[in-house]
Amino acid sequence: MFFNHLTGLVEVLRQQGKDVQSKVLQFEVMPAPPAIASLLRIQVDERISFSRRMRYVEGKPLMLEASFMPVQLFRNLSLAHLEGSKFDYIEKECGITISGNYESLTPVLADKSLGGYLNVPEQTPLLRITSLSYSDSGEFLNYSVMFRNTRDDGSIDKAGLCI
Repeated sequence: MFFNHLTGLVEVLRQQGKDVQSKVLQFEVMPAPPAIASLLRIQVDERISFSRRMRYVEGKPLMLEASFMPVQLFRNLSLAHLEGSKFDYIEKECGITISGNYESLTPVLADKSLGGYLNVPEQTPLLRITSLSYSDSGEFLNYSVMFRNTRDDGSIDKAGLCI
């Protein structure tokens, strides 16, 4: 699936008047493993920022996200940026236009670990979303793997799926 207009999850849900919070669980700079380097079109072992964060809507866990971003493009990426919107950081602070996104959506079942993060029983259906964003100059900016809680308790409407 290809998207050429990106609106971040935070922006969509906040436009709906929802309380959205991000909790950063892990944030570190590390050498890019071969698979991630290939996706981001950088050299193996080039420095990347890795983050893992939970997204909450109305205090309930919605999504667990692991994200990889090249340090050479985002040298001042901070915990505060990750607690907000990466799209805002990339476009407003870094001045980089995000021109598109490749996404893949796959249904999966929660294992014990994912269930623990998302507060759902094992075997609960989840949506695995992989996302690769790129700039108008063709640079790959961010690769993310997200697990989206699909249980609808009425606090999140269908637009909450947009990332």
